[in-house]
Amino acid sequence: ASASAEVGIASRYPGDRGINYDPNVLFADDFESYTSPTQLKSNWNGVGQLADLRIATEPGDHYAGAKALEMDLPISGKEISNSLNKNLIPAQDVVFIRAYTKFDAGYEVHGGNHDGLRLSAHYPGPGIKPPANGTDFFLFTLQNNIGATALPGETTPGYSHIYAYWPKQRSAFGDHWYP
Repeated sequence: ASASAEVGIASRYPGDRGINYDPNVLFADDFESYTSPTQLKSNWNGVGQLADLRIATEPGDHYAGAKALEMDLPISGKEISNSLNKNLIPAQDVVFIRAYTKFDAGYEVHGGNHDGLRLSAHYPGPGIKPPANGTDFFLFTLQNNIGATALPGETTPGYSHIYAYWPKQRSAFGDHWYP
């Protein structure tokens, strides 16, 4: 099933067809040209955990077109980071991300888990607090997971929320912002 975007750039491209040609779009990938996850390396600066990626073509596994990227998150005692990384050159002061995500009905992770979309610049790694003046680096991750205690009404995969490293964060490991 496809949905339509009613505002912004996407409103001009039903099913995202042709959105990659819009001069205001910095990067777009619909996964239609791939037959194997190894081919992702031609458009992305980094591809993590190739063994856990596949190009999905089954009905219901894609938003528009005929393909999508599927990331498998195996049951594990440690965090597994499936990822696609894209460096924007030249650097941008303002960017927007639009992506379609879907979780398997059996997906359930409690505790820390970075399973979503990330926007960052010059991120040095975990545990380093950004300068109070807002310079040097930032990190925003849209993710879904249930913390040690579920919030009222929360069910798997958990509420979408922002995990952020930002100048006024309360600890060295960022803050979680819930809707």
